[in-house]
Amino acid sequence: MGSKFLVEKVTGIILNVCVLLLMQILFYEKDVQKQFFVAFSFVAGKETVKYIVSMFSIMFHGLCNHILDYFIKKEAINTLEKSHIWINIFTFIVIILCVLLYTLLLSVFLYLISKKFVKKDYLLQTHENIFLILPCIAALCIAVTIKMMILSVENGMIVIIYNTVPATKF
Repeated sequence: MGSKFLVEKVTGIILNVCVLLLMQILFYEKDVQKQFFVAFSFVAGKETVKYIVSMFSIMFHGLCNHILDYFIKKEAINTLEKSHIWINIFTFIVIILCVLLYTLLLSVFLYLISKKFVKKDYLLQTHENIFLILPCIAALCIAVTIKMMILSVENGMIVIIYNTVPATKF
């Protein structure tokens, strides 16, 4: 299962970069070196932002669980129906917060890439472009590694790595 999972994730990232490059070639200026950097940095940034938001999602869910526990202890929520309603409300709130956070972080990332790099009239040398793309590739490798490690099976139960190795939250 592990190698198939790895191939799927790596293929997905490569396909994502290829689709972005194709769209850039069709719809934007033909500065290929900038297009490579923008495509790799966008995919790397998107993956990084996704993991940042997933950590906030876990924190938001933890906060909601504490709030729900408090109301259950105070007997404000005393039936299974009420608890299901509040769980659905909290889940909806967490989803909205995560979507807003994802949108905000990705927007800031794209703004910075656009302002600091894309709109500059500086022509890159090949070696400069390679040095700009290498950290993006490293970030993508880290994203694939995290995707492979995030879920594991221990004693027949699915375990999230964040619970077993708290340092991964960082």
